[in-house]
Amino acid sequence: MAHYYEANVVFEETIDTKNGPKTKKTKENYLVEGDSVTFVESKVNEYLQDSVHPFEVKSVRESKIIEVV
Repeated sequence: MAHYYEANVVFEETIDTKNGPKTKKTKENYLVEGDSVTFVESKVNEYLQDSVHPFEVKSVRESKIIEVV
């Protein structure tokens, strides 16, 4: 049986404003199939490695979702 995890990722984007550059943080959630928190974190980092914005995996937790149909 597959296990699903929710990975919370924060992206940072620098925006130029009239008062100078400002950092904007955007939170995104990913549903990932995996066997452990460590595996899922690694999988998310690999998936997002070509992202134009720096990111950090903030948390990974087991999801209550039991199956994707």
